[in-house]
Amino acid sequence: MNPPGWFPDPHNPAIERYWNGQAWTGHARPTGDSSDPSLTPGPSMTPASVPSKAPQRRTSPPKTILKALGGAALVLTVFVVLVTILFGVGGKSETETSTRAAIASDPSYRDGASYYPIDERELAGILKDPAEKIGRRVILHAEIWQFDPLTGPDQFLAHIGPTGGGGILTESALVIGNAAELEPLVEGDEVVIYAVVDGDYTYTSQANFEITVPKFQIGIIQPASP
Repeated sequence: MNPPGWFPDPHNPAIERYWNGQAWTGHARPTGDSSDPSLTPGPSMTPASVPSKAPQRRTSPPKTILKALGGAALVLTVFVVLVTILFGVGGKSETETSTRAAIASDPSYRDGASYYPIDERELAGILKDPAEKIGRRVILHAEIWQFDPLTGPDQFLAHIGPTGGGGILTESALVIGNAAELEPLVEGDEVVIYAVVDGDYTYTSQANFEITVPKFQIGIIQPASP
């Protein structure tokens, strides 16, 4: 078993992903970037020594990475080799259900002024311990990378970043909302989310590996500015 640390993502050579000693986490960063203050980088590893139980998942790299690595040819390769996510069986958690009910009944969740912009460091703090930040209202920039029958009509997986965007979106998150409100959205859309932190979510890949990502509930969602 390899020690915790930053290692090359097994499915996306443009980023590194954090291995917590037992499983891959939702933390990621561009390859060669050692500036993340929230985690201590581990020793480097060669491709041959990447943990054999690395989680497999269906992922759509950010647009900026696709362009840098070859555009359409890379897209075709990615979809051939990556594995589709199989979400865990079961209903909504008690916290998730209560948060959705509060958003539906409390008008303040529809008031953008009740949400706060965050920078990269503040986002890193949320990702470090999302359970401790439950209920916090923040503004996120996001790109939807999975929104299909497996996720369902009321939630999607996204690459997220701090308020205002401007960088490569590498952190993954589960985002939950109202099916009718999300109906116009498709994979690849970039959006601004006025979100409520709702802990974390663990799902199982088709290869039977567990992956944990932060979870956010949507108060307001808008298209990102071009």
